[in-house]
Amino acid sequence: MKFQKFAAYITGIQAALLVSIYFDIPLIRQILGFFYLALIPGLVLLFCLRLDKRNTVLVSLLYTTGLSLAFLMFSGIIINYALPVIGIEKPLTTYPIFFSISILILVLLFCSRRKDMALPFNIKITLEMRMHIPITIFLVSLPILSVAGTILLNNTGNNVLLILLLVLIIIFSISTVFLRNTIPAWVYPVAIFTIGISLLFMHSLNTPHLVGYDIHGEYHVFRLTDLNSLWSPYLEEGVYRNNIYAYITCISITILPVIFHVITGISPEYIFKLIFVSFFSIIPLAVFRIARYNFDKYTSFLSALFFIILGYFHTQLPMVPRQGIAFIFFSLLILALFDNKISHLKRRVLFVVFVFSAIMAHYSTAIVMFIVLTAFFILNAPGIKSRPDSSDRIRGNTIILIGISLFAWQVYTEGVLLNLLNLMKNFFLHLSEFLEPETKGTTVLSLIGMQAGDPVVRMGFYIGTLTRIFIVVGTLFVFLRWRDLKIKRDFVLLQLIGLAILFLVVITPYVSKGYNAERVYLQTLIFLAPSFVIGGLKVIDMLRVKGKEIGYGIVVLILVFHFAFQAGLIYQFVGIQQSVALAREGEMYNRLYVHEQDIESAKWLGNIAREKPIFTDANGQDILTSYGMLPNARIWAVKKDMELFGNPYIYLRYSNVVNGKITLRGSVDSNLSDTNIPYMLGLDITDKVFDNGGSMVYRMRFQPFLETAGI
Repeated sequence: MKFQKFAAYITGIQAALLVSIYFDIPLIRQILGFFYLALIPGLVLLFCLRLDKRNTVLVSLLYTTGLSLAFLMFSGIIINYALPVIGIEKPLTTYPIFFSISILILVLLFCSRRKDMALPFNIKITLEMRMHIPITIFLVSLPILSVAGTILLNNTGNNVLLILLLVLIIIFSISTVFLRNTIPAWVYPVAIFTIGISLLFMHSLNTPHLVGYDIHGEYHVFRLTDLNSLWSPYLEEGVYRNNIYAYITCISITILPVIFHVITGISPEYIFKLIFVSFFSIIPLAVFRIARYNFDKYTSFLSALFFIILGYFHTQLPMVPRQGIAFIFFSLLILALFDNKISHLKRRVLFVVFVFSAIMAHYSTAIVMFIVLTAFFILNAPGIKSRPDSSDRIRGNTIILIGISLFAWQVYTEGVLLNLLNLMKNFFLHLSEFLEPETKGTTVLSLIGMQAGDPVVRMGFYIGTLTRIFIVVGTLFVFLRWRDLKIKRDFVLLQLIGLAILFLVVITPYVSKGYNAERVYLQTLIFLAPSFVIGGLKVIDMLRVKGKEIGYGIVVLILVFHFAFQAGLIYQFVGIQQSVALAREGEMYNRLYVHEQDIESAKWLGNIAREKPIFTDANGQDILTSYGMLPNARIWAVKKDMELFGNPYIYLRYSNVVNGKITLRGSVDSNLSDTNIPYMLGLDITDKVFDNGGSMVYRMRFQPFLETAGI
């Protein structure tokens, strides 16, 4: 394609988007705006780096998406600080963002100018593809079934379509064992994408509103940036608790969602629930491609499938958008690190872009990333045994630059350095207590079976333990036999580093309390996932089970059983309601589901009670933070026998009023109680100031116990 033709396409898209924004044309603005932001900046950057002809369609698409997100974050920071200098006091609004981004894209387009510009997404429909149309239709139908299932569940409470979705995924996974020699290579990425996005949609769209814990605080800083039309990492002292001060430093949940919101016109909730979750579906594709550098296509497919079926990916990741965006960059920097189809210089450029993007996206993911890369550099450092397959992937100056950048960003934004220092302090003070359960987070306790009381839950624990045994065995086997298996030594070392980090997180006192071990597990699985397959095959071989077909079959059966537990399917069948995605009752429903009445009362309270303390249950705090836009330092979680203070408001959400359930904040976790808040606190009907039939607000009037409260 000639440059003039490509430039005409870009400017035409920009003009069409501008018209759709000006007239707010439904669907066109949303669809065109999404694809413009998600693909065009990255595509232009791909041309600038002369990478349009260098790689496969899949890798080009992954780089394009990652570069687009990185471009939007970096350009958003430039817009935020540069436009006020020239008199635009609210830079993060529709037209300043649109014109600034469009001009930057045109400048990059001019810099990439050359005679022949080949689109990397030029897919030719072959006879083989036509022969496999039925399987393509089946795979494409999965996301449609997922969306239809969430709509049916939201409107009627019927989960039959979602159950069908999970069953079809299981059937397809098992069928690949018998069809692996006949399935063409292009089917695997399609399957990974459609299965991944189906499960993500199943959990992100299963309610009309936000679901989760962290996401409410993340939504608060997003809306704060959006309402101010300006991002600042500095918030007033004492108004918020520590998590909000940390969240505001993440460009991934402040500037980035604002850009998508003002350009596409999509509601703020669905920027997180739909747009961001759609981006998360490329992470398993990166896992697949990373595995393909060293393993065959079917092993790589099972590696990505194992990554997808983990509950933290499809259930928890939609609840922590900042981490999902950071995982995208982390997976892409690992992909670029081992991409030998491009020159060393271009690989380094991609690597550095994705590293800096991860730093700005999420502090904790960036710290784990720095530990991984530093250990990788040390093990590959000159003087440590010859490295026949090493390509000087990371240099010392790069590690120093990453460390300085990570530290500088945290200092500038006043990020989580204090929390990190407190975590290290607890670690050294309690180093001798590494076997004590009190020093472990709830995720680690569940990993070692200390929270699996029900027999069915314990069965799920045993299967999960088996998968982790496979990972350990696979990593060690690859380490011992990497030459025979023809696996790059660099990759083997990276896997050993990942395994060592997981081991340290599990045994080290207080680390898993400060940072969820499951998050580290998923992050390291980006390159550790193939060990599950290799380890499974090795264990089966050690048990004298002969035949690769049987070996793969057993591995897949263990995988789908693990999936059935992780997705809540087996719990649903035995009557244990553990998933909001499949049920409209049970503990997780009462804990996490946000009703319309909850939002209405939270907004009402947010307009009148910004200076007064508010008491509610543990999950009511989240709703008031996100939808009431209230500073969370003034929101207190009720406890039994506690004294209230300061003429407070009492906020009761739907589960408190209608279901009589209250989430009490404990020292380890939150626990549901049948105790009704008004009865527990001795409230009288005359204290009620708001009631919409599902949520209530009370006002207690007495002299504040300031000394008791400590304020």
